[in-house]
Amino acid sequence: MLQVTTILNDLIFILLHFFLLLFNLQTFKLQLFHPAVMFSLVWFTVILSHFVFKFTILNELYSLHTETYLIFFIGAVCFTIGSLAGSYQIPNKKVSPPINYLTNIPSPLKLSIRLRIIFLIIIIIGLPVYIYASYKLFIASQIDDFFVGLRTELNYGDEDIGPTKYLLSLAIVLYAVNLYAYFNEKTKLNKVIVNICLIATIIYAIFATGRLFFFMILAIYLGMSYLFNNTFSIKKYVWILVIFILFFMAHGVYYGKGGGREDSLKENINSSTETFGVYLVSSLSALNKEMEMHNEGSQSGNVTLRFFIKLGQQFNFFSSKELISFNKDFVFVPYPTNVFTYYNAYIADFGRIYAWFMLIIFGFFHTLLFNKAKQTKNFRYSFYYCMLLFPLLVSFFSDMYLTVISMWLQIAFFGELILLCNKFFKSNKQKV
Repeated sequence: MLQVTTILNDLIFILLHFFLLLFNLQTFKLQLFHPAVMFSLVWFTVILSHFVFKFTILNELYSLHTETYLIFFIGAVCFTIGSLAGSYQIPNKKVSPPINYLTNIPSPLKLSIRLRIIFLIIIIIGLPVYIYASYKLFIASQIDDFFVGLRTELNYGDEDIGPTKYLLSLAIVLYAVNLYAYFNEKTKLNKVIVNICLIATIIYAIFATGRLFFFMILAIYLGMSYLFNNTFSIKKYVWILVIFILFFMAHGVYYGKGGGREDSLKENINSSTETFGVYLVSSLSALNKEMEMHNEGSQSGNVTLRFFIKLGQQFNFFSSKELISFNKDFVFVPYPTNVFTYYNAYIADFGRIYAWFMLIIFGFFHTLLFNKAKQTKNFRYSFYYCMLLFPLLVSFFSDMYLTVISMWLQIAFFGELILLCNKFFKSNKQKV
């Protein structure tokens, strides 16, 4: 039996997150996809789920200490502070003429169909090469099951998938580009292109074996749909979320991450439901356990600044000592997990104040991009807003901001490359 004081502690922090969510909804005018609203909604939902699951599908789940709850709540407040700062506009002393919004509607960027088809052909041609590289990794794993072997080799082996891994980043970027084009010009051709691109991107994600890539695909769709689809419906987004969860669970069964292809339907439902619960909330208890180890600030930038340290070593700005691996072992809460929320990487580097400070920075830039995307319908702002919804949505799971900076550089490179090529195609069309 859980102690009454523990339950009261849980309820107090659930209410605090709920009130913060209400505050953000009120402050940011009920904009559901405003970054501050989304962040507080994600954390309220996950913390509430943690409490509910302790009495239902995960009845042995460890409770959270007050210290851990405070880390989560102060972090959510810090993100809100960053969002408020990102929304602040410096008063302009010059009196501007009134804007007629009926005649000055921002026009979306025209993205060349030829250019999008060329890039689509590239990722389709690259798909068999990517699958073959995955097959070679499976052979190296010496495990009978293809996806289990591939996942094991990708996560723990000495080999990686090679240069073909960049095709996944390109496919994700191209999906965002084509979705933007489709929502702004709903032609049959654009619909065909975006659907083919989505299928190709999903296949790339399946062979990458990491289910987090599906969160990125979801984030892109949700963001673009909110910005450019005039028929906003909460019911629609609820259905999308339900379908995503079912797909997520089925995908786990296929990979052996909760059930198995040889088990009965009832066994798979029970196993995948428990695994989904573990996936959703175990990281909170894992951070709770990690905080008991008192390793705060022990990594000195080795985790979140790893990319920049390695870059500095290449130019002899830092000593060339080998960086310690930060791959976390599984902990038991008592369910096995090796993810520790967004906070673990930052707390391990420089402590909880660093984690909170970075949330202010992230909240600021999230909101800046959101406001610019809403006001201007500019592709670049819309693109980066949607992409950054991904680390926001999975912040309860792990950090996907600074610890994967190389991935963000790939995405930025391909996004800017497509914009540059689009200018070239437009200029050539004008000459003709």
